[in-house]
Amino acid sequence: GAARALEILRSEMERTLGLIGCARMAEVDARFVGRG
Repeated sequence: GAARALEILRSEMERTLGLIGCARMAEVDARFVGRG
């Protein structure tokens, strides 16, 4: 259900933060965001 979907999103976000070298969302800034 919804709880599982949120858990998946959180897990993906944590993995992505690790891949870009950030420990938490507060460290993400414009240099990590691409313009399509």
